[in-house]
Amino acid sequence: MIAWLLAVAWGGGFEVAQQGASTAGTGHAGTALAGRAEGAWFNPAGLADGGGFRLAIGATLAHSRISAAALPGAPEGAWTAETVTPLATPPYLHASYAQAGWAVAVSVGTPFAGGVRWPEGWVGRFESIASRPLFLRGTASVAYRFGPVAISGGVHVDHGGLRVERATDHVDAEGRVTLDVRGTGVGGDASLMAWIGDHATLGATFKSRTSLALYGEADFDVPAPFAGRYPDGRVFTPWTLPDRVALAFAWTAPRWGVTVEAGVTVWGVNDALRFDFEQPSTPDTLQENRWRTGAVLRGGAWVQPQRIVTLRLGGYVDGVPGAPPDPGYLSPSSPDGTRVGGTLGLGVEAHPLVRIDVYGEGLGVLTRASSSPEQLAASYRGWAVAGGLGLTVLAPPPRPRPGPAATPPG
Repeated sequence: MIAWLLAVAWGGGFEVAQQGASTAGTGHAGTALAGRAEGAWFNPAGLADGGGFRLAIGATLAHSRISAAALPGAPEGAWTAETVTPLATPPYLHASYAQAGWAVAVSVGTPFAGGVRWPEGWVGRFESIASRPLFLRGTASVAYRFGPVAISGGVHVDHGGLRVERATDHVDAEGRVTLDVRGTGVGGDASLMAWIGDHATLGATFKSRTSLALYGEADFDVPAPFAGRYPDGRVFTPWTLPDRVALAFAWTAPRWGVTVEAGVTVWGVNDALRFDFEQPSTPDTLQENRWRTGAVLRGGAWVQPQRIVTLRLGGYVDGVPGAPPDPGYLSPSSPDGTRVGGTLGLGVEAHPLVRIDVYGEGLGVLTRASSSPEQLAASYRGWAVAGGLGLTVLAPPPRPRPGPAATPPG
């Protein structure tokens, strides 16, 4: 019974691409863009250009909605429901310093966050009321350039957790269970940037998985006859944030440019989900997820109609050839599908050392249906809109002062 009470999974729906207002305008394709302040997150190797100090700060305001509908012949009859997920505002900060052929960079962002909240009393409340993952990441990297090629290496620290809520069915009464677990883990990063001629760059990045031991509380609000079997107490679950690999190409002309990027996220690192309860009366659980490794294709372009103004356009398809959750494990806690999105961006040089960027984004989550009789017989689809504002501050390194003129021999 407890496995049925706590079954939960998350798919690609909680990977956050929005890590910079400038890069967001080109479909979040930043791996091959060299010399950008946001490169501290996307590709630190591209900062080894002697460009001095760079700082990018900003935030995104995002709103999403998932709709669910009963499949024909569903045991519960015809029904529909929509999530009531609140607005999200993931912030970011990227800082770096480059001189000669080396660079150091640090970043703080939210690479994994999101989740869903369904209305109280909806038909699927016994499978999920809410599921919310939230992980903050700090990174530190060092880069060095060898002629036309630069490499970087670094570490990242992830801290965050998961919160799960669902109703419990006790024949003639209902209860509720809430799990709230948190933890910290460490991973590694590496990247490469190659300058090919005067206009082309090739970028590649690897961000390793992070293994976390999540500890927290299990809160059971159940009818009195069941309270002895499900007491409140501590709970532990091992969790792994996935590896991510990206390869990209960019062509940058004096007043325009284009970039394309392909990325792979190894969601299969979480093939199963385990909850270990401290109270011996509460049986531990193990649930198969069968997540699939997912790919994303991104692309974007920009043009400068005036020296201080940059217009950007981008798009992406996330979930190629399909979203991470297998249709047989598609559930209200991870109603994920392939996403198709587009972005628009505007950059203004307010000062030679200060830039302001804004962007807007819209995406659709393509319809998917559960194929398992053990899951809620439903189809899911959705949409999201987002907008962001970013500020970039630059401070080139001071130029060396010329020495005294040499006196030619007499």
